[in-house]
Amino acid sequence: MAGFKAKKAKLPNGARPSVDFDRTHADREWKDVKAHQLDIDDIVAGMGVVLFVGTTCRDEIVIEAGKPDSKDYFLDRDQVVKAFVKKEN
Repeated sequence: MAGFKAKKAKLPNGARPSVDFDRTHADREWKDVKAHQLDIDDIVAGMGVVLFVGTTCRDEIVIEAGKPDSKDYFLDRDQVVKAFVKKEN
């Protein structure tokens, strides 16, 4: 074997490791929602973070999603997508 060894974390004065948590997504959950219920900053599976939501004259929902290369998606108003959205109380 190559004899790999795990290195111990170098933390000052024996401090414990910590994680910074983004509070903007703390009250969100994955669920199935209709396209017209999406809002900016929701995360849609396979599309990314929603940057813009609009409606066409044909009553379709236009979603601009994805970073850094955003893309436009045209969805039927009642099409169900899996998204990371704000929890309902």
